[in-house]
Amino acid sequence: MFEVRNNWMSELIAKKTDQELYSLFTEINAYRESGILVGNLLRALDEEITRNITHTRIGEMLRQVEDAVIFEMARRYANNIEENNKKSSLTDGKIVYYADAEGIEAGKICNILWKDGSIQSFGVDFGNDFDEFYGSAIGSSIFLTREDAELSMKNGDK
Repeated sequence: MFEVRNNWMSELIAKKTDQELYSLFTEINAYRESGILVGNLLRALDEEITRNITHTRIGEMLRQVEDAVIFEMARRYANNIEENNKKSSLTDGKIVYYADAEGIEAGKICNILWKDGSIQSFGVDFGNDFDEFYGSAIGSSIFLTREDAELSMKNGDK
């Protein structure tokens, strides 16, 4: 996974929702065309820049703001592709690992239900037990490797 760059601008941009990023991107394009601050997000960012960097306005830092917005959009896109690639590697019979407070249990994937290119739900046969999970369980309680399951437990995710 790609991480957020370690500077205040990137951290500020990373807190934006996808819709806010899109709006900020369109406001930057409008500013580039007209030289006028259009929209609330870019105006608010201008105020934030002015508070943090003395005698600096958005026009002087537009390239850095634009880079931070584009990087964040690309980072989210790349992470989404990576996550989808992990999920799409699931097939019936693949061994996965379930992690919870009691430990890690291996099981075989079966009965995958796909919807619009994403896993809606799937079953896991643990030998003596069978459970169904939503697709969102991948990476939170169901892991593709034992190492990922152990890391999740070590980090206190369980």
